[in-house]
Amino acid sequence: MARILVIDDEPDVRLVIQEALASAGHEVVVAANGVEGLRAQHALPAQIALVDLFMPEKEGVETIQDFRRQFPEVKLIAMSGGGRSLDGGFYLSAVSQLGASAVLRKPFDCAALLGVIERLLGDPSEPDAPP
Repeated sequence: MARILVIDDEPDVRLVIQEALASAGHEVVVAANGVEGLRAQHALPAQIALVDLFMPEKEGVETIQDFRRQFPEVKLIAMSGGGRSLDGGFYLSAVSQLGASAVLRKPFDCAALLGVIERLLGDPSEPDAPP
């Protein structure tokens, strides 16, 4: 199992994701924005970080760019349901170019989240994982 950092400004979203990941055996660290997320990563490094794109203080795109510079080995999952009347899908596709390993469009179910986590961790049961 892995240590996973969840960066999202919505407390309910953080809680649901935290519970789903913890029930699957992962250690979960949470942060309310990109500033807190980077601080948490320095203090307690995670293998995977889920980053919401629309947050106060430090947007997800900036956070992903900072993670790529400071922690290039961390797998990043960008997530968004849109925000501020913008198309979150456009930003999700664009953020892949900035270094996101995967994207999730909110709302997503726990099975989809856990599937992405398993793939990124290189679960041998995944067909595209190296032997």
